[in-house]
Amino acid sequence: MIRINEIKISINSSFDKVKSKISKILKTNISNIDKITIIRKSVDTRDKKNILYVYNVAVTTKNIDEVKIVSKINNKLVSIYQKKEFNPCVIKKPYFINKNIVIVGSGPSGLFAAYIFALNGFKPIILERGDKVENRKNKILDFVNRDILDENSNISFGEGGAGTFSDGKLYTRVDNGSEISYYLMNLLIKFGADEDILYDYEPHIGTDCLSKVIINLRKEIEKLGGKFINNYFWYPTDKTYGIKNDNIILLAIGNSSRDTFFELQKYGFNLKQKGFAIGYRVIHRADLINLAIYGDKNLSKKLGNASYHLKYTDRTINKTAYSFCMCPGGYVVNSSNFKNYISINGMSFSDRDNVYSNSAIVVNIETNDFKDKKNPLAGVELQKEIENSFYEIGKGKIPYCKLADFIETTNNSDVSVEKMFYTKSIYYKNLRSVLDNKIKTFNFNKVFLDAMNYFDNIIDGFANYETIVAGIESRTSSPISLDRDENYESNIKNVYPIGEGLGHGGGIVSCAIDGMKVALKIIERYKHG
Repeated sequence: MIRINEIKISINSSFDKVKSKISKILKTNISNIDKITIIRKSVDTRDKKNILYVYNVAVTTKNIDEVKIVSKINNKLVSIYQKKEFNPCVIKKPYFINKNIVIVGSGPSGLFAAYIFALNGFKPIILERGDKVENRKNKILDFVNRDILDENSNISFGEGGAGTFSDGKLYTRVDNGSEISYYLMNLLIKFGADEDILYDYEPHIGTDCLSKVIINLRKEIEKLGGKFINNYFWYPTDKTYGIKNDNIILLAIGNSSRDTFFELQKYGFNLKQKGFAIGYRVIHRADLINLAIYGDKNLSKKLGNASYHLKYTDRTINKTAYSFCMCPGGYVVNSSNFKNYISINGMSFSDRDNVYSNSAIVVNIETNDFKDKKNPLAGVELQKEIENSFYEIGKGKIPYCKLADFIETTNNSDVSVEKMFYTKSIYYKNLRSVLDNKIKTFNFNKVFLDAMNYFDNIIDGFANYETIVAGIESRTSSPISLDRDENYESNIKNVYPIGEGLGHGGGIVSCAIDGMKVALKIIERYKHG
């Protein structure tokens, strides 16, 4: 096969144009092109008058010597393509291991670790504090419609993890394009995702599709011998599945598992402080973003609602603000998992067709911004303090205001927020005051506003006074980490931290890959005694 990168065609052209361009690049008759496989597809919007699709493709030919033709062309965009292969099956024949494989948590890292174990003949036991997806949806509806929060089964906790009720983004900077990443994407397709996630530049699933994928994945793990136990809260001293019961334990707890963090600290795990980011969700009409990115808001009908990635650095105090978890055509949701606290997130369905788009504009918080420099859970304490303050504003409703009110603290509450929020919200004119006394080391709101003004130069109208600002987004990543050795083992024997909650991932793909890698390492380790 031959790989050809950066084939550019107009978004108004058919895919046949790609085939025509390939024949010209390879200097061969179009009839010699047998099959074209898309490796990557992106959109180049730099020239608003000529927006392009950009393809990287793998080409199967006939009647030509591929190595010879690639050598003759001598084009850095043309090369021989080696199809990515990843073999997850390490065990050639079943064998007995006198230990339980216990996986605590059924988010991406836990589920895909369980799949690898099950595929190799092990029978993993997956402990999940929340419900299966089907029941979890009902608990979320109870919260949305009746303000009934189940602290173990909600938007953050439950089968599938926090990403299940987010945007389902599948792009990552870790292992991007690798064999294991390609294998993961094909697994997701096997369990119900659309095939375009294999090649889209910024692939996503959406909460509606991801729920189905997780159900199918669970059923496959069970078919292979895995066992799921839901509504089970694990402790290190658990009498059956605890550390002293000769179990192999994978800790796949999410970054919101504060109660488990405290239990781990109490037991003697070497937890460490870790920086994270917090900020506000900003909401715009999708048309405003589409017009700025595409030059024509109507192009969203062809290209979908536009996304953006923004970054601003205040070099005087070495603080960075950036867009996080951008949700084109999405909603803002209350992702609280404990009573008396509020933390928000973005969520979208697979079609991303809401009339509003949102993202978090967050600022990095380093460990030197924590009040207590020695307590490993100081970041957790800071999150709790901030989230409780935002909770008190509306007793759990998402507080918001116009950017005009945020800047000037006016009484301008005349705004319709229909379709902006998926959960209940409340107008609060003095939103910026909440953080004024929570972070002492720098002026958080100044960095946020400077970033908004900077982003307005990139996306016209980004910082217009009608922009909605909502708070608070505080769970961008875990505020702690737990180190691993070369075998991925923690300081406690037979305990392996995986995924985002303990500092080893950031998002669906990187967490899933981390879970698979650790599972394979454990299998190899015990395979050799």
